[in-house]
Amino acid sequence: AVVSTQSGHYGRGYNCFLARVRQLEDLVETTIEFNRLEKIEIGGVKGKALSKQIENLYIEFTEFVTIFQNITYNCLDIKEGAFKKDFEKFKEKIEYLDLRLASIINQGFDDCGSLEAVLKMLDAFGSLLDRPIIRKDSEPKYPLLIQMYEYELDTTKKMFDLQNAILKETSTVVLHVNMPFVAGVLQWCQGMRERISLIRNKLIQLNHGAIESAEAVIVFQKYDQMMQLLLSFEMNIYSDWTSSVGEVSELNLDLPLLTRSEESKLISVNFDPQLVSVLREVRYLESVKRDDIEIPGSAANIYAKNDLFRQYLANLDLIVNRYNKVRDTILDVEFPLIEGQLSHLDVQLDRAITSLNWKSEAVWDYIEETKKKKVSTATLR
Repeated sequence: AVVSTQSGHYGRGYNCFLARVRQLEDLVETTIEFNRLEKIEIGGVKGKALSKQIENLYIEFTEFVTIFQNITYNCLDIKEGAFKKDFEKFKEKIEYLDLRLASIINQGFDDCGSLEAVLKMLDAFGSLLDRPIIRKDSEPKYPLLIQMYEYELDTTKKMFDLQNAILKETSTVVLHVNMPFVAGVLQWCQGMRERISLIRNKLIQLNHGAIESAEAVIVFQKYDQMMQLLLSFEMNIYSDWTSSVGEVSELNLDLPLLTRSEESKLISVNFDPQLVSVLREVRYLESVKRDDIEIPGSAANIYAKNDLFRQYLANLDLIVNRYNKVRDTILDVEFPLIEGQLSHLDVQLDRAITSLNWKSEAVWDYIEETKKKKVSTATLR
């Protein structure tokens, strides 16, 4: 009987000690959670005022929690009655602060101008949202997140449909400035996917029942459909490009280096814009870094000569500008004086107009040779 009484006494003591440890654990966890308020700032029209309320709330919390920082008794002493009173005061104060914080969060939710802003705000509060009072008070707001996400998806679909309509009508789409067509489409689709995926992932991370509701299931199905539409859209455009880029490139590389106007006799560099487009496409596509995007060998081979083509173009432009300047500025009475020099240069230029193309081995030797041949007009003035 004595052993049984002692066992019961020790058992009650252990349970009381365990309860005290759990109270201290609750105190520490609450302190850690409320310390998040130190760095939280809310945006929106009311953001400044709400952020000030959070700042004041945090100051009030830190001042109150100093009660436990300045105590002189042993918190683990279960016989110490002062802890019970201090802890009850702490719980009452935290409940009051929770109610105020829930009100601020709800006001911030209503003030946010977009779903992204709402999710950013909720992410800032973190585990504070799981506090029972705050969670209960904010409960009606969570289904609204699903409705807002559905609106985002519907907006994305409208933008997609508009791009599709423009493509069918004009064979192009609205892209960022200076972006080549194919790489621009890939970038646009990737941007749209990242936007709706980021929001979806943040919604799932909220770990709330509203995310598993029947309405949410339907909305997430819309997400899957939108992702597939964007993928099909970009892959169709990319496949069309890869199927034709080789033939188009070969045809344009076979073109002569220069062309001459029959009417004005002026010459111009004959580097087709389609080749320029291929070079730009490959340059941007190389930065995409996607496993499902493989640059065609023909386009990659052309891009490997990008620097060489740039040197060709720079020097040919120089030759063309010098020649055309003479043709444009020479007076009729002066022409007989340089006709022999001009005819000799025309013979040299005709090689680039009739026989040399962008695949020829002797292009650089031709350029160096042609740069040495000049028409002197210094004695004409």
